Amino acid sequence: MGPEPPGTSGSGVSSDAFSGIDPESMARFIASMERARETLGAGIPRIVSALEAVDVDRSAVAQLREAEGWVAEQLPELRRRNDLIRKGEQAADWAPGLVAFDEGAYVTAGEAAAQGRRLAERFAGMRPEMDSNYSNHYDELGALLDELAARRHDPDFTAAFLAAAGLGGATTIVEKLRRHGLETTSAHRRALAEAVNTAVTKRPDALGAEWRPESLASLPAGVLGVLVARGRYSGRWLSELVRPQVGKAVESARGREHRRWVTGLTPFLSALADNPEVARDLLNDLPREDLVDLFSELNRSVSRDFDVPVEFGRMLAAGAGVFEERSPDAAAAKFAFNVMTTMGSLRTPPDILAARSSSMEVAEGTRTFLAMIAGAYPAEMIDGAHRGDANRTKGSAFAEGGGTMPGIEPKFRLSPDDTYLFMKTFADTDARLKPFEEGMGRFTRVLLDDALRKDAGGGIENLSRLFSGLGYVYGTQLAAAEEVRKGLDEADQARNDRLKLASDALFGVAGAAVPAKVTEQALWITFSLGASEGLGALAEIDDTRVKALDDRERVGTLGRSHWILHELHRAGFAYAVPPDAPEFAEPPITDAEGKILPFSTLVADPETLKNFNNWMIANGSGSWDTTQAAQAADDLSDWFNGAKEQAQRESEHYERSQKVTPSPSSQSPPKS
Repeated sequence: MGPEPPGTSGSGVSSDAFSGIDPESMARFIASMERARETLGAGIPRIVSALEAVDVDRSAVAQLREAEGWVAEQLPELRRRNDLIRKGEQAADWAPGLVAFDEGAYVTAGEAAAQGRRLAERFAGMRPEMDSNYSNHYDELGALLDELAARRHDPDFTAAFLAAAGLGGATTIVEKLRRHGLETTSAHRRALAEAVNTAVTKRPDALGAEWRPESLASLPAGVLGVLVARGRYSGRWLSELVRPQVGKAVESARGREHRRWVTGLTPFLSALADNPEVARDLLNDLPREDLVDLFSELNRSVSRDFDVPVEFGRMLAAGAGVFEERSPDAAAAKFAFNVMTTMGSLRTPPDILAARSSSMEVAEGTRTFLAMIAGAYPAEMIDGAHRGDANRTKGSAFAEGGGTMPGIEPKFRLSPDDTYLFMKTFADTDARLKPFEEGMGRFTRVLLDDALRKDAGGGIENLSRLFSGLGYVYGTQLAAAEEVRKGLDEADQARNDRLKLASDALFGVAGAAVPAKVTEQALWITFSLGASEGLGALAEIDDTRVKALDDRERVGTLGRSHWILHELHRAGFAYAVPPDAPEFAEPPITDAEGKILPFSTLVADPETLKNFNNWMIANGSGSWDTTQAAQAADDLSDWFNGAKEQAQRESEHYERSQKVTPSPSSQSPPKS
């Protein structure tokens, strides 16, 4: 018999140590009570009519009416209780679905409202903060906010509290919080915002007219942003508050180059991140140049109320649909398109010290969220990076999806240059690349399995297109990383570190099932390492592995082929000569089960590696016959590497062209 849950005795009878309710069971009970009320409500008149027809005493009907009234009285409190349960944070790990709920502490809606009003009175009665040592006063403020935090999901309590405090009282609380610093007050700021959300969404009538959008708009933007920073709101309600804050461009007589965007949107980034449909409604239809100016202003904004770069990035990712389980809809895709075609072109407007605008780096806290967007739109990244298709000279366009590479259906078209510029926004570190690589790995797995199924071991027509397309993506990624990391030495070392990760994850385990078990990121790194300088650097990772080998390029080729062979064999490409054939037994290249040894084992000994190379030749390597497994693997490696090198060259050419010839938008205005 397993361990007993907390709060139970050996007899199985629950003790007072734990009190909990299953919200789903409660919901079913409420539904039953609602049906009972409906049945009684519909049945009582019929019963009365039937009794009248036969002239029978009808006094017993009163008991039925009493029962109907009792059920009607219980339902609001049952619904209120279940709302509180669903917001509960203490789930019972020994009973899935059961949430801790102290029935003894439960109060009715009326009593909760009275308690909320009393808390507002205590806030109003706080002593003034007279001296400069504000930390002396936070104990009192923090204790009151702790009480609010404990009841922040109670709609009757929060509505009564905020109605009694009014906008003036709420503003005072925000101002007091600001005096004590973000690190000290972050939890209480969140609790205040969640309390506002509960009251506005659950009990708007109890709040009164003062908390309607037209009145809230009178608050300073910074205060209002703190109050509505958390939770889901009615799109119309939040849009009415935030739309006036989007701002506009302030033109300059010195020309377009000198205009600036004035916005009050910064305090509302958290609210927009929690309500992405509002962000889409506000921003999706802005022209590209306006978005560049707006995003540039938000990117350099600061706030004493929250971490602007993180919330800016969270808003961008949410608007693009990154955090939604469903496939992005048209509005989310349009938002993603706008982000992906503007964030690589942020600009610092000229000032008294600079005659021309200059490019602006994306704030560090924002960059990982941009990688998440790229990872959520892998089809668009593959299509955009492709420098060998019929769209390669076309600009980015949302209305024209329909990529030219078989097997992918992008929702919009990115130009190769926009794809490269967007990749630069998050390619500065491997940690920030991770969300992109995970998304690419997931999508690559789907595309790879589809291409393997279509080719069915009879050639590599579909596989070659896939490997070429993926090569363009990696070449773009590599060029972006090398540009933003400011030096090949650092980039080379980073690739070596990543090689170690992938070699351990992929090549360090034997068996054809390996690729299906690795992480999405490792799968994409495998393609990244298809570049010769990647696996070729394997010699630098561990001298004991390839101490006697000088031909690193060949090591790289064999390493790629080793992994690709697993995939091809898994999909039906037969080996002309099995790897455990007698002629390749010394030194062995397989384990006891006849599976090819891990690549890290093969390269540890020059003779073993040579034997593996000979086995590759026996299976078609060098024969030009792509129905042979080894030649197919070699050709796919070449397809990938050729595309990668082309993307790298053209991205580098783009960088040179921008440095030699400034774009028209960065030219100084003509003198009058």
